Amino acid sequence: MFASPATWRRPIPEKFIIERLAQRYAAEAKDDDFAACTRLLEMAPSASSVHSVLGGIEKALAGQRFQKNQNIPVSFENWFAKEWPAHHEEINYVRFGLRLGSEPAYTAALKMVGEENRAEADRESLLEVLGQTGKAESVPALLAIFEKSNSERLRRAALEALQHFPETGVADAIVRIYPRLSTDLRARTRNALCSRRAWSLVLVNAVEAGRIDPKEVTLDQLRQMAALKHGDLEQRLEKRWGKIQSSSPQDKRNSINQLKLVLKPSGVVGREAKGNAVEGKKVFQQACGLCHKLFDEGGAIGPDLTAADRKNTDYLLEQIVNPSAYIRPEYVSYEVETKDDQSISGLMVESTTAAVTLLDRNNERHVFAREQIRRLQESQVSLMPEGLLEALPPQQIIDLFAYLQGERPTASSATNHGAGVRR
Repeated sequence: MFASPATWRRPIPEKFIIERLAQRYAAEAKDDDFAACTRLLEMAPSASSVHSVLGGIEKALAGQRFQKNQNIPVSFENWFAKEWPAHHEEINYVRFGLRLGSEPAYTAALKMVGEENRAEADRESLLEVLGQTGKAESVPALLAIFEKSNSERLRRAALEALQHFPETGVADAIVRIYPRLSTDLRARTRNALCSRRAWSLVLVNAVEAGRIDPKEVTLDQLRQMAALKHGDLEQRLEKRWGKIQSSSPQDKRNSINQLKLVLKPSGVVGREAKGNAVEGKKVFQQACGLCHKLFDEGGAIGPDLTAADRKNTDYLLEQIVNPSAYIRPEYVSYEVETKDDQSISGLMVESTTAAVTLLDRNNERHVFAREQIRRLQESQVSLMPEGLLEALPPQQIIDLFAYLQGERPTASSATNHGAGVRR
């Protein structure tokens, strides 16, 4: 069918079929037989057609690279060797070359990620593949970008790439850079350190040495480290922060009752709680908005709250304090443990025969080659962490509920920043 150039130029094949066909051929290749992919590349009548084929192959190989002992078809390598001199500046070819294990592509990628005048999206794209292909020689370049780049986006991409390298020396270097990071990057860095036993010990060492404030380590991060089931680590966590465990059902019920008193005070004082929805929106954006959408603003990791039973205080408190009590099927998370001892939980947003992609509670994507996964299973625990409300002062809780239970803001009300909302 695709032997005819005219087929490639038809709208449906051009926009939809070619890339998907290449992805399927690459995903279903047996015994490293990528001959069908090579044939598509050779038949592609234009640069855009080649890019579509390369894009499909890239998707099939997400999280992977060819190993030296793999029998890559000679025609596949020959095609790349022939095309590389004319296309060595094109990101698609460089990414593809990294997957093939091409030294010229690797050299080009390291050069490109360090070029400040190059498009940020291109550099971010290369950082992703440098991490996934796992070549240890790229660590210094990744650390340099993580430490010195003026772009938060690139520093995040470098951190994500560095998480593919399990050596404790990488964690040590990340901790040395930690004091110079923004608040957001510090949180992401702590999450990364909590994903491995050895890295968690580096984090605890830094806290004990006074290089990281123990107050910065959140309860959720402590639970993540405790879940790694490492004897020495657990002992040191308990010594520094106390016993770490999930709240019992009775503890959760007590928390709900206490929060009810915050929202609806009773007793001699008899005060009436007032909440400021404008301030509550700020609390929502910080504590909830990364995962949940309300009034068309926020993330999509968790359910959209706009149509939820928001006026029902008991319902909201139950869902927030005990998020694992009921998890809707579409929001069930998965736990991945890799062969190099990384543990990540997240929503499964893509699954192929070759790789699994999880989106964690911080809206970060993690791509795992199936051959690198030791364990993959559904989690019985919600991605939503416990203790969100308990960590807030009373007025912020009242403001948050004023926003959660309020009506959709109008243009006029949005400008009335001083208006309190009586509940």
